[in-house]
Amino acid sequence: SILIMLIASCIVGCTGENDDNLRLYVLDGGTIEALDARVLGLDSGRMTLANAVFVVEHPAGVMVWDTGLPDSYRDSVDGVRGALAVERVTATISQQLREIDIDPDDVKFLALSHMHADHTGNANLFVNATLLLQEAEANLALSDSAENYFYEPTHYHAITKIQKIAVSPFDVFNDGRVLIYATPGHTI
Repeated sequence: SILIMLIASCIVGCTGENDDNLRLYVLDGGTIEALDARVLGLDSGRMTLANAVFVVEHPAGVMVWDTGLPDSYRDSVDGVRGALAVERVTATISQQLREIDIDPDDVKFLALSHMHADHTGNANLFVNATLLLQEAEANLALSDSAENYFYEPTHYHAITKIQKIAVSPFDVFNDGRVLIYATPGHTI
């Protein structure tokens, strides 16, 4: 669904001439063990979901797409248990970025598919980045009622540069090679 659309969008949006200068990394943003998959519209029972983080290296800068579960969850041996799921982190985003020689301070853009906590857990790592958000999502995330939508403002409160996206597709580097498409529905 959303992940498939993201991958398809990145494949479509990251194609063209001179794409040998582009790199796409997929990082482990943790796992989510749904205690009852019916909440996801699936058959009952447990289901483990991957929580991917994407890094696009472009000649004009680096963009991170989603930030996974908080790195601090790695300290919890049995995972962090909520009412609907058990969330686990085995490899921190910080460590994985070091492994691909990317310093969070050098990331130019941080784009978030939506503002639920499993996608924003490490957003504050990227305080120098411009946060790219669909306009409706940004309006909710920055409102006094953000927590009513299962957002966790402490995950992204340190980011000061925010660009609300009102067009789709949005051309991140203004060269037609990395595009963000609006795919509303999960949160707004």
